[in-house]
Amino acid sequence: MNSVSKICLSLLISISLLAHHQLWANESSDEDDDSLVMEEIEVETSLLDPPVEINPTRSSTTFNREEIETRQPDNIFEVIEDIPGVSTSGGPRNNGYNLNIRGFGDNEDIIYKLDGAIKDYEKYRFGGTFIEPELLKSVEVSRGAATTASGSGALGGVVEMETKDASDFLKPGEKYGASTKYGHRFNNDEDLRSLTLFAAPFEKLHLLFNYTDRRSNDYKLTGRVSDDSGDRLPLSETNPDSLLGKVEYYLNDDMTLGFSYINFKQKGLENFDTTAVTPSIFGVVDRDTDDKTYATKFLYEPISDLIDFSITLGFTDTDVNEVTVEGLNPVGTVTNFKYDIWALDMKNISQFKFNGIANTLTLGIDGEYSDRETSRDLPTGSIDFFDQPSGIYQQYGVYFLNEFNFGNLTITPGMRWDYNHSRVTLDSLVDFLKSNNQKASDSFDIFLPSISSSFRIQNTPLTIFANYWEQYRPPKLDEYYTIGVFNRCVSGIPVDPQSITRTCGDLYQPEESENYDLGLLMQKSNLIGRDDLLAKITYFDTSVDNVLETLNS
Repeated sequence: MNSVSKICLSLLISISLLAHHQLWANESSDEDDDSLVMEEIEVETSLLDPPVEINPTRSSTTFNREEIETRQPDNIFEVIEDIPGVSTSGGPRNNGYNLNIRGFGDNEDIIYKLDGAIKDYEKYRFGGTFIEPELLKSVEVSRGAATTASGSGALGGVVEMETKDASDFLKPGEKYGASTKYGHRFNNDEDLRSLTLFAAPFEKLHLLFNYTDRRSNDYKLTGRVSDDSGDRLPLSETNPDSLLGKVEYYLNDDMTLGFSYINFKQKGLENFDTTAVTPSIFGVVDRDTDDKTYATKFLYEPISDLIDFSITLGFTDTDVNEVTVEGLNPVGTVTNFKYDIWALDMKNISQFKFNGIANTLTLGIDGEYSDRETSRDLPTGSIDFFDQPSGIYQQYGVYFLNEFNFGNLTITPGMRWDYNHSRVTLDSLVDFLKSNNQKASDSFDIFLPSISSSFRIQNTPLTIFANYWEQYRPPKLDEYYTIGVFNRCVSGIPVDPQSITRTCGDLYQPEESENYDLGLLMQKSNLIGRDDLLAKITYFDTSVDNVLETLNS
């Protein structure tokens, strides 16, 4: 396979529009005997947010704004691909990448969140992560199932992204400003243009708007001499447009209300199989992608150790429309995937002492409601789309974590209860299942314990840590109800009625995992001058039962 080389060049222009009163100091004259001479004060500062933050005792890495901008990525996978235990596949198209965390590479095994909204898009041979990295201020990757507070399905881990806000741009005393950016990649002649407007017209109100677009040609393959079309990777050009609008209102010193809107659009000829580097037997489609994300956050942080309360409500509306140009489906076939996903996360963090032991207690409730609508229209008329049928998926959970601090020893037990429900809504499939005495919906609930511990060895820079979590992923719509060539339960299953309907139904059980982490941390401050050292070695073991792959006989 030919490799693709990437060379980046960027130019950043910032314009600050000041709209405030500036104070001017009066110069003292030689005759001013009342001048006050103050003692010299030396002020030392340090970076509050390092570019990359590594959790000392858990497998979690956070990339902040400085690091993201330094890397100049054209997708989020270029930000996180070199984290230990993380790899990417597919590409180079931005909607063709798949993330693999500790061996789990399906979208169903990794939770993606943007400003708290869940990005849970499933489509055959399609990456489905529509996020412009220019909009992001941080990306946090938690590896493994150490995600008691993140919901079911995170067998591989969680990727949480947060968009920029006005306070990231406004300088002290500044009320209005603008920032523009231009970038160019030589290989595929990609031009990046970005405009950010930010303002604080009132002390309590912060506003931000960003528009970013990318335009590129096909990637040029290495090892070639001429510039004709044979040197290019077919159908690798991109033209995404992205919008970000964000409002934050500080109700008072204790309460903050925020709202963000993100829109990603892309249209053009693409491989049906975007995860493959070159065109395959699946052919080419004219694909129109429109992804919208809405998120509302409320924070209540009074001067109290017992209350640190937050609510996040997110909504994702993703619409992917395809028209077959060539391939297995007849030319002119129209296929549509539409996802509407609601997500709620509500939690409180309390700090207190009990019998002299410091406690940090986290209590939370979260939920997801996903409504998928799919359809396929052939040139000869509409057909029932059994390959990935329409349906509804729901998940609701309650969890708690309590960190006990005994000085050098910290122990954090946790517990999560989850309820999951899947229901097919394709009328013809519902009728077919019922006529064969098979359910059109299935539900599961489960308790998931966890415990984490760390011990700092006295008078040394060493910390030993050990973690244990249980996690699971319930079968979703496709595992339950797909009929056709993509069905996991084909003929030969000696079970009725599944052997008749050729759907899996409740033959599938939740995929459950047990996860262990053991590690040693060395942390040394002021090692050379003011430099700090953090070194960590981690051993992890993941055991999975009821793997959701196939029941073919």
